[in-house]
Amino acid sequence: MRVLIADDEERICELIKFLGNFQEEGMECLPFAKTGKEALERVEKELPELLITDIKMPVFSGLHIAKEIARKKLRTKVIIISAYSDFSYAKEGIQAGVSDYLLKPIKKKELQESIRKIKEELKEKESIEEIIEEKAEETIMHQGILREKSLSESSLEKKVMEDLLLDASYSHLVSLSKKFIDQCFEEDIGLEEVAEHCKVSASYLSTQFKKELSLGVNKYISGLRMERAKQLLAETNLSITEIASQLFYYDTKYFSKCFFEKMGMNPKDYRNSLHENRSEEDRI
Repeated sequence: MRVLIADDEERICELIKFLGNFQEEGMECLPFAKTGKEALERVEKELPELLITDIKMPVFSGLHIAKEIARKKLRTKVIIISAYSDFSYAKEGIQAGVSDYLLKPIKKKELQESIRKIKEELKEKESIEEIIEEKAEETIMHQGILREKSLSESSLEKKVMEDLLLDASYSHLVSLSKKFIDQCFEEDIGLEEVAEHCKVSASYLSTQFKKELSLGVNKYISGLRMERAKQLLAETNLSITEIASQLFYYDTKYFSKCFFEKMGMNPKDYRNSLHENRSEEDRI
């Protein structure tokens, strides 16, 4: 991830570079831009992932640069640094598509949190684009329409997106993570593995997942495993310990506790109730 810092005072640029801790975060800090005109030209030419600019710049203001980036549909994210706390400036920044609006004096924690948030957003977008591209290629191959690719790419991409986002009420990230969990919950996965698959941090995934589904990732996985446990109790002769172990619950007592929370009875009573029901049916 490349970062362009723009300010007419070099000491401010150096301060932002120091506070941003870019090198340790695995980011490349490009040479500074000293005017708004230079910043905009550099963004158009070098396409950095992030621009951090003062709102007050020679030639073009920071807001003007942000508006031009949005108008030209460039991918560069923008953080505006300003000494003005007036809400009208912040509102104008939001309308211009600015990712964040930070007030002077610049606080290290606020700047780093803003940068990390943007990194997560970019990772999520990149991950989704990769999935869409892979699914598009698979669909093309399966449908045998390689020769018509140039004519159908647009509609095909739309179809892939519709298939990928099974529930439009969920974000790309949550839809992707749900799909992965639904397919792999019988494997040894948890929050960390799901986050790694989605190419985002565990904390960011946890926050987004809980926000949209009102339960955590591990709780969602546990719910699916309990449904599978019900099936195994009903259809196999596996012991409760074996079922627990198969679903990665190595403490049988904890497994029984989770099952009770889901079903209102422990696994043994659940299995017994099924046998009783079957016996009654046989007598009838």
